[in-house]
Amino acid sequence: MSVEISFNGQTNTTDESSNTKGFDFNIMFGGGVGFNVGPTTLGVELRYTLGTGTVASDGSDIKNGVFAILASITF
Repeated sequence: MSVEISFNGQTNTTDESSNTKGFDFNIMFGGGVGFNVGPTTLGVELRYTLGTGTVASDGSDIKNGVFAILASITF
C-alpha cells in the first residue's frame, strides 16, 4: 500500500505494506428507519464498524473504527 502526503506544495510517497497487516476482522452494529412517501420509501441508516484486532504489524494497538450514514430510496 502506497501513501501519498501533500503539504505546502511538497509531496512525499511512502510504501506502508510492511507496516500493516493484510487482513482485518470487524464487527458491524447499526440500525435504520424507513419512511413511506407516496409509492416510494426513503430510508436512513447509521452504522458503526469495530475493528477487533490491530492493523499494525509492529505490535502497536491501532484498530479500525468507522461511522457510516447511509440514505436510500426504494422505487
